[in-house]
Amino acid sequence: MKQLIHLASMLILALAWPNALAHTGERQHSFGSCEADLASRSERQDLRQWFIREYSQKIFADEQQNQKWINHALHSRKPGLQVTIENAWTKRLNHEILNNRDFVTALTNYHKELLLEELNRHRINLALLPYHDFKGIRLTLILTPTIADYTRLEEAFATAQARFYSSPILQTILREEDLQQNWFFMGLGTSESQANIAARFAAKHGQGKAFAYFWDKKVQENLKASLERVKTLHAELVQELRGTDLLENLADGTGLQLDIFAAARKAESNEALLKDLKMIFPNAPAHKNTVARIAEYVRLVDGFSPSLLIPRRELLTVYEAPFGAMSIDFVGLGAENLKATAHALILAQDVDEAIALTRKFEREVTLHFNERKAMVEGAVQAYFSGQAQVRFSGDDGIIIPLRPINLRDQLFLLRKLASLMPRPYFRMAVIKSESASSGDSSQLLTHAESIEKRLRPLIIQRLGIQRSNDLNLQIYIPQAGPVRKVFLILSDRKRLSPDEKRIMKEIFPIAVQMIQREVQEQGHEVSYESVEIYAIFGRDRLK
Repeated sequence: MKQLIHLASMLILALAWPNALAHTGERQHSFGSCEADLASRSERQDLRQWFIREYSQKIFADEQQNQKWINHALHSRKPGLQVTIENAWTKRLNHEILNNRDFVTALTNYHKELLLEELNRHRINLALLPYHDFKGIRLTLILTPTIADYTRLEEAFATAQARFYSSPILQTILREEDLQQNWFFMGLGTSESQANIAARFAAKHGQGKAFAYFWDKKVQENLKASLERVKTLHAELVQELRGTDLLENLADGTGLQLDIFAAARKAESNEALLKDLKMIFPNAPAHKNTVARIAEYVRLVDGFSPSLLIPRRELLTVYEAPFGAMSIDFVGLGAENLKATAHALILAQDVDEAIALTRKFEREVTLHFNERKAMVEGAVQAYFSGQAQVRFSGDDGIIIPLRPINLRDQLFLLRKLASLMPRPYFRMAVIKSESASSGDSSQLLTHAESIEKRLRPLIIQRLGIQRSNDLNLQIYIPQAGPVRKVFLILSDRKRLSPDEKRIMKEIFPIAVQMIQREVQEQGHEVSYESVEIYAIFGRDRLK
C-alpha cells in the first residue's frame, strides 16, 4: 500500500512539474528535494514514460505555418534575419546513446518549449511564426535587428539552455553522463542556409560557445578555406582514382560514387572507412592516404550541407496500432544529399554561390525522394487494399496495418517493396500489437533497425556487395519484455545457396549479439536472442 501511495504521489508531482518549472526557482528547488524519492529504477521508468508521452507528440507548428515560413525563407528578396536552433546530436542520441526516437523527440520538444518561453519573456520580435521540425526550430526576426535585439536573443537562448540542463526531471530520467555534452546550437544569418551553416559551425568549432553569426570573421575564413580545400581534394582524388570503380561520370564532370559518401558518413575512423571501401570495391585501389583524403573531403563537404525543410511533420508513434506496426527507414538520403552538396561546391566560384547551389541541388534530391516515398505508400496501400495507415517524417516512416498480419504478409510485402528499386533502399522492422502498445515500442523499433545496420556489413563482408544488393532485410521482434526473440525476414532476388544459408545462420546471431552488448552497456535490462530466418523464396526456414 505504501508503494502505491508513493507512486501516486510521484505521478501527481510529475503532472504538476511543467507548471512548476515555469515559475519561481523556489518551486524548482522544491521538486529537486524529491529526487531521492524518485531514485528507484521502476519509478524513473514510469516518469520517463510519462515525459515521452507528454512531449513526444507535441506539435508546435502545423503544415500551413511551416510552409509559409519555408516560402518566405526561400523566395523572399528580404527574408529578414534568420535563426536556426537545432539539436546537433539527434542522430547519435537516436542510434547510439538513448536508442529511443520518441524519447529524443520529447527532449527536443521540451527544449523548444523552454526556448519559446524565453523568447516571449525577452520580447524577441518575430516577423513570422517559427518553423519547427524534429531537430529544432527556425526563426525569422524583424528586418533590421538592433544590437539590443541580438543581446536579448543570446540571453533567451542561454537561459533556455541553462533551464534545460539543470532541469530536475531530466537529471532524474537521464543518466548523468548523457547530460555532459551540449546538444543544442544556434546560428544566425541573412538566409536560412547561412543560419544553418552558422549553427553547424558552432557545434563543430564553437569551443564552448553554443552560437555563431554567419558574418563572423572566423566563420567566413573557415568557409572560404573549406571550399578551397574541397576543390583541391576533389582534383587530387579524381586524378588518383581515375579509371577505377570509385568514380562516376556526371553531366558536367566527375565525382565520387554514392557508396563512398555512404561509407564515409558511417565510418568512425579512417581504418574503418578503409575496411568498408575494400568490401564495397574489392578490386579498386584504396590506400591509407587516399582514404584519409576521402574522409577529410566528405567531412568538409558536410559542413556545407543544407538542412531538409519539411512542412508537414507526422508523429511516428505506434501506441494505438491494433495489429502491430512496421517501421521503414529509407537508407541513403544523407549520402545522396552529401553527393549533391559536393557537386555544388565543385561548380561554385565562391562561398555565396556554393550556398545557393547546395540548396538548389538539395531541393532536386528531395523531389526524387518524395517520389520514392509516394511509390512505397502506393505499394503498401495496394497490398493491404487500403487497410493501412502510412506516415512519414523525413526519411523515417511507420506502416500501421488495419487488419491482422501474419508471416506471409511480412514476406510478400517485403518482396513487393524490394521490387520497386534495383538495390536495397530501406531497412524495415516489425513489432506486434502488444509491443506497439507498450512504452518500449520506439526502443524496440530502434533496436531492430540497429540490428539490420550491424548485419548488412557482415553480409557484404561474407557474401560481397553484389550479393548484398540482392537481399532486402526485415527484423521482426514479436514481443517486448526482458527477453526478446529476434527473427530475420529476407527477400532475395535470386535464391540462397546452401553455403549462403550457412553463412546467414552464422552472421545473424553475431549482429544480434552486437546490439545485445551495446544495450547492456547503456544500462537496459533486456536480452535479445536470434531465433530463425525466413526467406521469401520457398519460405525457407533456416535452423
